[in-house]
Amino acid sequence: MFFRNAWRAGATANVPSRLDSTRGGYFLGIGMALSSPWNIAFWLAVIGQQAGVTLGFLPSLLLATSVVVGAATWGLFLCSTVRLGARFATPRWEIVTNGLTGLLMLYFAVQLVRRMV
Repeated sequence: MFFRNAWRAGATANVPSRLDSTRGGYFLGIGMALSSPWNIAFWLAVIGQQAGVTLGFLPSLLLATSVVVGAATWGLFLCSTVRLGARFATPRWEIVTNGLTGLLMLYFAVQLVRRMV
């Protein structure tokens, strides 16, 4: 997927969408994460068990809420940092980043296959 994105970024000009705004992508991502039933079930079920001790509903809910708030805060910080760093983000930067990420994913895949064998 990263190699395909690198190829597309090099072959065509980027056409901005509604989600390319300052807040659009962040709110889409956080909305999807907060409304996903799988995420809600994961945080309530898995996080509710710490070191073999099952927490009650309210402590589990508080812990899950704290994790989500922390993740949202980190996402906001990361989005702000990327926005401020966008001055150096040229189309070539996108191609190189996607290509290097594709190579990294291939490395991980090779390591996984090697360990499985």
